[in-house]
Amino acid sequence: MVITGGRLNLAKIVDTDGNGLPDWWEQQYFGQPTGTSTNADPDQDGENNLAEFLSGTIPTNSLSVLKLSAPAITRRNCSPLTIDHSTPVHGVGSEDAEELIQGATAIIP
Repeated sequence: MVITGGRLNLAKIVDTDGNGLPDWWEQQYFGQPTGTSTNADPDQDGENNLAEFLSGTIPTNSLSVLKLSAPAITRRNCSPLTIDHSTPVHGVGSEDAEELIQGATAIIP
């Protein structure tokens, strides 16, 4: 999918400390634009901060998780995977998850 038009918001991609988490995200969830550990799991839901950012979930809320599910798949019944966000998703991660699902459904036999 190619999207044209609109504006590029460079503030969304700035990562001053180079940890893979954009400054705006660190500021929004941890009150500072740098210094957040990508490996930490502050909400103790089993997903570290980098995984939370990439999936578009809230790193400080253990009920905010990305669930991927697929019904039983056979050659006769090939159903697409679905995405279920338990809480509203903010940020770029949800778009990445949609692309992941589209790619996954393309390889299911």
